[in-house]
Amino acid sequence: MENPNIRKDEVLEKLGLAEYYILQKKEGYRFTIDPILLAGFAETGYHDKILDLGTGGGILPFLLQKNNPEKDLTITGIDIQREYIEMALRSKIINKTDSINFLEMDIKNIPANFRNSFNVIITNPPFFKVNEGKINQKKEIALARHELEVSFLQIIKAATFSLKDNGKFYFIHRSERLMEIGRALSQEGLSISRLRLIYNDEKTPSKLFLGEAVKRKNPQLKVLPPLIIYDDKGNYKEEVRCLYD
Repeated sequence: MENPNIRKDEVLEKLGLAEYYILQKKEGYRFTIDPILLAGFAETGYHDKILDLGTGGGILPFLLQKNNPEKDLTITGIDIQREYIEMALRSKIINKTDSINFLEMDIKNIPANFRNSFNVIITNPPFFKVNEGKINQKKEIALARHELEVSFLQIIKAATFSLKDNGKFYFIHRSERLMEIGRALSQEGLSISRLRLIYNDEKTPSKLFLGEAVKRKNPQLKVLPPLIIYDDKGNYKEEVRCLYD
């Protein structure tokens, strides 16, 4: 018997060893290793209220819940793409979870009742500016990779608006934009508190980094050991393999 929550153009995928599943498009944007690394980097309290900016199909909320089964987290994912929000809501039904919700919403128009409401904001944003690289012809892939609908500065503004004081903002981005992002965070009242550079292997430069920033606080910056994805045989390193479990 077919599951009415799974459409013909979708596939249901299991998230690691835990009993969590997510719907993805058979063709179109599909999540990569980036949200898996980001969810593993994020630190949450036991009763945190979390907001995912640009949730897509909801991968980060489900990963955060999978990674923190002992915690009483309340997670909201927002996205401008109705089709993906509807798909995320069907994933929620399949997972039978009440602590995650998804809303169709423009990051540039965060409602007033979100102000100073969240302990944690998390985002896996588009990495490229409009004038950088070739824009994919598929709209959903283009929106995931390029700042066509929202810039990272606008995401930072939304995070500052929605975070409580001392709340944390987690993100992943391109290493070459680190200085630019650091300045933008500072201008909006956020300070980088933890930083981890990501490397594909031990021989190539870092292309991505994981960041944690705190609102209205001036912490000492903690630079973590590098996160190296592949060993010399091209297999995931132990730390990365564990994130998939």
